Amino acid sequence: MNSALAGIREIRDHLLKVDVDLNALPSLQPDAIAAAVMRCDPDPEWRERILRGMTLVAMFDGSPSPEALALLEQTATDFQVVSLHLCFDMTAAI
Repeated sequence: MNSALAGIREIRDHLLKVDVDLNALPSLQPDAIAAAVMRCDPDPEWRERILRGMTLVAMFDGSPSPEALALLEQTATDFQVVSLHLCFDMTAAI
């Protein structure tokens, strides 16, 4: 997961020009993220986009671990995303 965090940092620094210690941020559970996203915009498209992004990050180091897949499954459930198989089809290609 170290290369995933490094990739996130590089994208963040390039796009936002903000230096934030990712390890200092609180860990969010999928249900808390889902509630926050749904408060901002109830359109399921945003939740699907976030889940796809999470899937890509999980694949930065190769095939996602069982823990990462379980987190993606839980997030899909909390996000009420029914098209989860589309995200996991991407992992099958690796």
